[in-house]
Amino acid sequence: MIAAMQGYYDICVMLVEANADVHQRTKEEGESALMIAAKRQNSEICRFLSKAEEQFDPKKPTPRTALMSFAEQGREDMCQLLLSVGAKVDAAGPGRRTALIEAAEKSETAICNLLLKAGAGTREITELYGSKSLLWAAIFQNEVLCRMLLEAAQDIDHEIFDIE
Repeated sequence: MIAAMQGYYDICVMLVEANADVHQRTKEEGESALMIAAKRQNSEICRFLSKAEEQFDPKKPTPRTALMSFAEQGREDMCQLLLSVGAKVDAAGPGRRTALIEAAEKSETAICNLLLKAGAGTREITELYGSKSLLWAAIFQNEVLCRMLLEAAQDIDHEIFDIE
């Protein structure tokens, strides 16, 4: 984490190659190395750690991604940075929660819009009645977000069924 904080790309690579746990979090803030690099706007390290974060042991539970954490916190700038370096928009963490679900639960409409434009929720929205993001938007009576999610679902239906 210190290597990510200081911007030491080569050391980050060396540590990951030596099987350092990229999902480890700081005790104080609960941040991963990727989250720290994103806050420092270091896109090179973010790109590398984002790819490394995707490589996890399938026997272990999937941890929350940096994108999920920043979506929940309402950090649109950090979400944009992570998406620009290739963070998986639909990565699912504990309870099959995604960044879109985290943002919808917090009524973060701008972040939901950003995530939808990046292709979030394709799997979830096509199963609309099981959509956790739509459920949270409805629970919090966020009409703008409900409309956005419903429109995204309609667009996806058009793509899947080739409707014009």
